[in-house]
Amino acid sequence: MLVVDEYQYLTQLDKGFSSKLQRLWDMALCNSNIHLILCGSVLSMMHSEVLAYNAPLYGRRTSQFHIKAIKFNYLKEFLPKCSKLELMQIYASFGTIPKYLNEYDSSLSFMRNIESKILNKNSYLYSDEF
Repeated sequence: MLVVDEYQYLTQLDKGFSSKLQRLWDMALCNSNIHLILCGSVLSMMHSEVLAYNAPLYGRRTSQFHIKAIKFNYLKEFLPKCSKLELMQIYASFGTIPKYLNEYDSSLSFMRNIESKILNKNSYLYSDEF
């Protein structure tokens, strides 16, 4: 199994990457016992590089999944100590990506989390592409 997460970064670095992958797949990998999983958070790029009729990898997928954002009702499972108001603030500021939710420190106030987890230039979330 080969998993490529955030596939759009490869296509940004090398505009012809999908075509190269297509050739590799068609010449060597299609008859092998490999499962290739391409993941991407930019739906338009996944469509243009993989799903669209004129995409280099069109016709080579066996399945696809569109994973949706976590619903607000499930935030409590990530942050059980937070009030409903705090959960609304967190939902609006941190989104629903589990890694981002795990960055939230429920021992700190909401504003302190914003300062230390998002606005701090040395923090993980400051430099990540929300």
